[in-house]
Amino acid sequence: MLANISSKIILAVIAILAVYTFAPLIKSLLDSIFIGGKKKKNMSRSEFDEMVDRKIQQFSGKATSDPMMVANTNGSVRDEIDSLHGLKLFKSDSEYKNFKELKKELQWGSGDNFHIIKEKLKRSHLEVSDADISNMAKSLLKKKYLLDLFKKGTGTLSAFIDCVVLNMILKKANSGDISTFKAYKMSINEIKTIISIVLNPKHGEAIIDDYLNDIEASKFDLPFISQKISNINILDREVNKTVSIFEPLIERDSQYFDKKFFKVKDDEKRVKSLYKKLVQLHHPDKWNHFDKSKAITDRLNFNFNNLRNAYEKALS
Repeated sequence: MLANISSKIILAVIAILAVYTFAPLIKSLLDSIFIGGKKKKNMSRSEFDEMVDRKIQQFSGKATSDPMMVANTNGSVRDEIDSLHGLKLFKSDSEYKNFKELKKELQWGSGDNFHIIKEKLKRSHLEVSDADISNMAKSLLKKKYLLDLFKKGTGTLSAFIDCVVLNMILKKANSGDISTFKAYKMSINEIKTIISIVLNPKHGEAIIDDYLNDIEASKFDLPFISQKISNINILDREVNKTVSIFEPLIERDSQYFDKKFFKVKDDEKRVKSLYKKLVQLHHPDKWNHFDKSKAITDRLNFNFNNLRNAYEKALS
């Protein structure tokens, strides 16, 4: 009797295991017969993004390698963009959504905003790879930088894109690519010195002294975040202003001025007019932008003496 009961229990267990094992196979077979083997629908990009977001939420109690995710005090994980939205950093809800969309584009490595950045760089005479753009944008799309870049309620994607472009241009200039500033017809070191003055006006005198002592301009600290100089247009405007400050300090020998006077040497009136114009730029007393160090004073005097000698030669 006991043996009979035991054998029935064993058979029941085997039956349960068999059903558990073969149930998915049977279901698949029945689906193929009655449903017709319908293919699984391919996910669209938006559906995939939603799935990723759901997965992130499902595992929100675990650590994440995404630099744009931060841990809340309760141990869950929260997107930094969401965190900044909670701080009302963005100008509007639509701008908040724009930043969220950009974050997704950075995951994919393409998108409308990528195209905008590339077009802005192209207008600045720079060709930059998608990977470089993505890396720069990711490095800037962080809470600590966005809080420095925007005041409360002012955050916009267009301003952030301008910041990405600005940093890409500075990064290229660091490596010696000054295509953006080719109109100024200066050396790499001179352009980098001028940009350094623009970015660090408080250290202008020291930067100029380094230049006059033949010390190569330092690389810019990146990423560069500033509410005052927030895009390439402002940088270009400030560079243009600083060129007029810096130009009298570029070493000019007598031959440089001789060439200028040679074009008007047959007309004394034009010679005097040109001299008057050059004096406004090169006379040491006209230069009063920073405290004059010995190196600055020596360079101004050197250039002005060469100007005066060339002028006297043109009149003789």
